[in-house]
Amino acid sequence: MEKRCKVLFETEYEEGAIIKETLWAIDLGNSQYCIDNIPFYAYSVALGDIFSAYLKDDFLYTQDLIEESGNSTIRILFEEIATVQSTRDNLLAQFGCISEVSNLNNLVAINIPYDKNYGIIKDFLQRGEELGKWQYQEGCLSFKHKEES
Repeated sequence: MEKRCKVLFETEYEEGAIIKETLWAIDLGNSQYCIDNIPFYAYSVALGDIFSAYLKDDFLYTQDLIEESGNSTIRILFEEIATVQSTRDNLLAQFGCISEVSNLNNLVAINIPYDKNYGIIKDFLQRGEELGKWQYQEGCLSFKHKEES
């Protein structure tokens, strides 16, 4: 049976400003953890990435990326909450992307699987942004998806 735990990610996004987010992870042993949910705030991390972590003051802190999953993380901030579910359904049906809604009902984190063409998904995201439906952010792009964008 998998042992799940929370791992703390600290990311500097501006000089002196740090974002903290705890993510579910699967304990792989030997201080290695596989990320088991889609990040909302942490940068440079995606579902399935494997990190080393260390215990400090009863918290697990990430240390180093050991293996990239090849997945990418995108965040969408919607202008209207009414369009969130239909867009999530569309992303899953058209592109095979799973998503999670944050505690803010208009913020959605999306996992772009490693085997999907990000160029096509990015076109969809840009059209929505140009139409004023949302703003999107590339929280973590895999090497493969960077080449496709």
